[in-house]
Amino acid sequence: MGYNSLKYNTTGCVNIALGSNSLRSNTTGRHNIALGNLSLFCNTTGEYNVSLGAGSLAFNSTGSNNVSLGNRSLIGNTTGNNNVSLGRYSLRCNTTGNYNVSLGQQSLQCNINGASNVSIGKYSLQCNTSGTLNVSIGERSMRNNTTSNFNIAMGYNSLFSNLSGNTNVSLGVQSLFSNNVGACNIAIGFRSACINTSGNTNIVIGCEAQTGNFSNSVILGNSATAGNNNEFVVGSSGTTLGTITTESCTSSKTWEIRVNGNLYKLLLV
Repeated sequence: MGYNSLKYNTTGCVNIALGSNSLRSNTTGRHNIALGNLSLFCNTTGEYNVSLGAGSLAFNSTGSNNVSLGNRSLIGNTTGNNNVSLGRYSLRCNTTGNYNVSLGQQSLQCNINGASNVSIGKYSLQCNTSGTLNVSIGERSMRNNTTSNFNIAMGYNSLFSNLSGNTNVSLGVQSLFSNNVGACNIAIGFRSACINTSGNTNIVIGCEAQTGNFSNSVILGNSATAGNNNEFVVGSSGTTLGTITTESCTSSKTWEIRVNGNLYKLLLV
């Protein structure tokens, strides 16, 4: 129903088209639902698509099994399959990417061929182009990510600046916020590792605990901060964890550890 809807359909069957120029180019595609002006406009042989919203899935030609809800959502999709896009401009530029889930305004908006991503929240994974197998939950989480893979970000602005860092886990508001290329980091807590840009392979747990942009460290406690690579850090000068006592012991083995902001050699006996 609507001007030019299903205009060129030949053998396509079980289609529903409501709106001007909806499913206009369809020839043999079957089991499609298009509701809205220009929805599924270019579809020819794509099947089992659901398109609700003006311009949604407008340029889809052969892509199948897509669900697109929202103004211009998945508008650029051509051959991508099995995508779910809910929200205005969500997955807008996707062309060949498959198996993506995008929930929220402009989430995964710039994605072109990135696959198997989950993006939940306004502007989440907005700039992603080819990154694959990322999970981004929270407004603006992983917003600037472009090509990195295998990241998990949960919380407002988490992993916000990430460009190509892979295999990071960021849990908490603004956790790993400034990370650009750092990889294999785990940050848990409000603003944890938020100033890290290129440090790798760190475990950071605690409110505003930081890596110092170093690598291969374990940092635990509120505001705890590493002072070098390969450190084990517990507590900070502002928030102490435990009491340091003096004892007389004999051993030739020590472990360097930063406790409450000070560097110690822990005697192993």
